[in-house]
Amino acid sequence: MRLLPLGLLLALVAAGCGGRSEAHVTTTRVSDGIAVQMTLGATHDGLSVEARIENQRTEPLVLRQDGCGYAGVAEVARTTHQPRGRRWSGSIQALKRLVLEDQAASEAPEPMTAVRKKCVGEGSAETLTMKPGAVRKERWISRAHPSMLDVVGSQHAVARLKLFEPDETKPSVAVTRPVSTVAKWKISYPEGRSDGQRFDTLLADPALRRALAAEPAAGWREAALSVVDGADELKAVSARYERAFLAVGDGKRVQLVAPRPADRVVPYPQAPADLPPRIGVIPEPAGYKATHDVLAGALELPSGRLVVDSVFDERTPVVDERARPGAHPFRVTLAKPVGGSVEGVALATLVASDRPTVRWRSVLTVGVEGSTAMFSSEEGARIRAASPPEASAADYDADVDALAARLHVAERDLGQGANLMTFATGAGDGGYNLYVGLDADGRPTRYVLDLELLHLDWPKPPKQETA
Repeated sequence: MRLLPLGLLLALVAAGCGGRSEAHVTTTRVSDGIAVQMTLGATHDGLSVEARIENQRTEPLVLRQDGCGYAGVAEVARTTHQPRGRRWSGSIQALKRLVLEDQAASEAPEPMTAVRKKCVGEGSAETLTMKPGAVRKERWISRAHPSMLDVVGSQHAVARLKLFEPDETKPSVAVTRPVSTVAKWKISYPEGRSDGQRFDTLLADPALRRALAAEPAAGWREAALSVVDGADELKAVSARYERAFLAVGDGKRVQLVAPRPADRVVPYPQAPADLPPRIGVIPEPAGYKATHDVLAGALELPSGRLVVDSVFDERTPVVDERARPGAHPFRVTLAKPVGGSVEGVALATLVASDRPTVRWRSVLTVGVEGSTAMFSSEEGARIRAASPPEASAADYDADVDALAARLHVAERDLGQGANLMTFATGAGDGGYNLYVGLDADGRPTRYVLDLELLHLDWPKPPKQETA
């Protein structure tokens, strides 16, 4: 057997195992007056991409850029994909489609990290303008381990650099090079069976097949496959039940926990959109428009004390403005983009009384994580906060399942005369203002969490006096 020289052997090992390598390859591509030179190299623990972008047009070139001025998008992509498994029919295939979407997402290209330098060029945070003949340089590195290269190796991965002109979904220029041209990356974390294959193994069970096939194909909301203690676990949420189907297979048999008749979803009533009284809407041509309200029922406030948060724990603040103790109507206002069709929750409202609202006050900024928030009473928040960790996690999982089935809002019973209202936040995570409306005597009429889809003309907070 012919032995490699020691220096060459060390260089090959360094390219995939943490040492520095000087290996690099340069590729140039010109498309429609945009010249891109991409240099792909191997760093001590990954890859680097250097770009030289030149505007060879006779007029200015406008490119999309990120907030720090990078016009290029560099990524590492795999060239092989896990098996999708067999094709089913009807409702089972509709459910498997959701599983395969998750599988595809896990195989999506891995973005490289930009090595930030001073932005070059003129333009806003959304676009970059390059004059004729202008040249700019950008650089990226791959993230630390574990990465896609540890899963597929250098033989089944490429590095890619893309440039986009504004409003284009396809890149104006794309340069691709195999990772194997600069590094010999070995597979450290071999992939096992794919989600599609594990789904097929579970669905070989006749009882599970019959249960899932009985659901309407269009009614599946969510599906998730995971491995728990060595067993395959399928969780599937149908629009017909607030509780998920849960199937666990250990390779020998499958255990199914199915929703019960008591878990059937009874649709909530709907009503015209009810916006906060005395608060105007500032029109936005590209904004959102309120569509209707979903009436989720009544929120119990045994002592009149309200709490609003994403997770209830000992840090959850109680709203100072106390309502009349009792049950109060709760509703969410949906809105959709002008010219669009996908609705989201714009407002969450608890109506505390029928008395006229004469003024509003901002009382709390609610931090939202996981794109969901909750209204409950002080007593309800204490019940949740006092739950042991495992029980608390199960409770929140059940909230998520109920919300997935209903899409926008779900009432949850906490026992001991308490409940909560959980709802999806249309704009996702962030900090959102809770406002309280007050009557002429200063008593709360309603509480509104503004999720910032609609542009509402809330009163400005009073200026703080300086000493």
